[in-house]
Amino acid sequence: MARFYFHLHDGTHVFLDGGGLDLPGDTAALTEARRTAWALMYDLRHELSDWSAWTVEVTGETGRSLSTLPFIDLLVPEGQA
Repeated sequence: MARFYFHLHDGTHVFLDGGGLDLPGDTAALTEARRTAWALMYDLRHELSDWSAWTVEVTGETGRSLSTLPFIDLLVPEGQA
């Protein structure tokens, strides 16, 4: 197991994940990043409609960036971005 962190960016601000999650590997961390983005979009669905600047950055214990997932990629069907 490794610890991964899921930092949110809205284009202006950075919301650091101070706790992280222990997950079995990179694939699980990327799945969790998608869940994190979907959960935030659902929770804020009445307050925000433009997610184009939002991203979730997945980092490892050392701070190394594993991936950055733009929220918009979850909303636009693949091949239409």
